[in-house]
Amino acid sequence: MHQRKHKQYFDPDGRLIVKPYRIVDLCVIFDIDRKTMRSWIKAHSGEIGERIGNYYSTLQVECMLTKFGRPYYQMPTTLSKTG
Repeated sequence: MHQRKHKQYFDPDGRLIVKPYRIVDLCVIFDIDRKTMRSWIKAHSGEIGERIGNYYSTLQVECMLTKFGRPYYQMPTTLSKTG
């Protein structure tokens, strides 16, 4: 059975990879639910604009980052066993 490929939202340094995203991807990136994301977008709809199809453009994503702040992904650290 085919497994889904894990989406890469952040680079190895924890910075967001800016590219077109769907609302479900933005929810994962900002760690919020769809209702909250929709209300944030609606509050800034004049600056963000309408999405084209299912995706927000890179310029729209950049605008969201300016309005909502830049999310940062901290890479999990490996725990070493010391005996």
